[in-house]
Amino acid sequence: MGSLKNDENPQLQPSSEPLLYVNRIRRVLPDALAHLTLLEYLRCHSIFTSPKLILGHSVLFGTKDIGLTGTKLGCGEGGCGACTVMVSSYDAKSRKCSHYAVNACLAPLYSVEGMHVITVEGLGSCKRGLHSIQESMARAHGTQCGFCTPGFVMSMYALLWSSQTPPSEEQIKECLAGNLCQCTGYRPIVDAFRVFAKTSDILYTGISSLSPEEAKSICPSTGKPCSCNSNNVNDKCVVGDNRYKATSYDEVDGTKYTEKELIFPPELLLRTITALSLTGFGGLMWYRPLTLQHSLDLKAKYPDAKLIVGNTEVGIQMRLKRLQYRVLVSLTQVPELNFFNVKDDG
Repeated sequence: MGSLKNDENPQLQPSSEPLLYVNRIRRVLPDALAHLTLLEYLRCHSIFTSPKLILGHSVLFGTKDIGLTGTKLGCGEGGCGACTVMVSSYDAKSRKCSHYAVNACLAPLYSVEGMHVITVEGLGSCKRGLHSIQESMARAHGTQCGFCTPGFVMSMYALLWSSQTPPSEEQIKECLAGNLCQCTGYRPIVDAFRVFAKTSDILYTGISSLSPEEAKSICPSTGKPCSCNSNNVNDKCVVGDNRYKATSYDEVDGTKYTEKELIFPPELLLRTITALSLTGFGGLMWYRPLTLQHSLDLKAKYPDAKLIVGNTEVGIQMRLKRLQYRVLVSLTQVPELNFFNVKDDG
């Protein structure tokens, strides 16, 4: 058998049309969606392209099902983390993929063009089998109402994908700093994710690097030997082998889910990033220049244009303060504007 060439496999042919992948599914992005955030696109049950005003509210109509409602809308300003998803992009220059957690409630839809978006549905489910992160969260009783749970899971998932080595406890807590929980409490959530850290895993497996004497009295709050360390230790302070006994939520063992991890779509490895000029509701214009000169030309042509990268300010102004901007220029693909140098003189 000969080698597989791109022209022999239409699936691998790079496309010039705007697109993204969601949970390994290819989705073409039509024009006229510049007003949507990534969250609105993921949660809606249709691709909306024809807005109409009904009872004073803008109602959008379309035809194509999406409906990934596991990603939640909480504060709507990037403060609670309920809308967290993982976005993966490929840098052709360094030939590396980057993985990072994103607040989908603020990310403009077209800002993730040419990228791979993974939501909590892409990790696992009771039907297909739980991902090890989801399974650990359930074992440790880290979810109560469940509203914030997908955001916590996706923040941890993005950390593991972006880390070359197992993260430390400090790194885990830092990655969860943007996720809020108002009913469960943070201890069981942190406990659920400590199994992925470079620490003792006695709370989960009963196996410890501690000496037999030290291991007799381990505090479940800290994972360290109790200060009393005596034979009269209160039963509540002793961790038995069955404290976090595996529970069968499904016939599929979630710990084996690593075999089903979503890989970066090959098509996106072959694509060349192109400049974008798209539209949205109300005459909104969306531009994605690739060079500094193109950015300057756009700013000269549209002096009132808003320059955005993370959209943490303009997004809030447009969503919550109802400010209207006619032209948005995304600078995420302009190399000169996406790094900084630290020198002795500043």
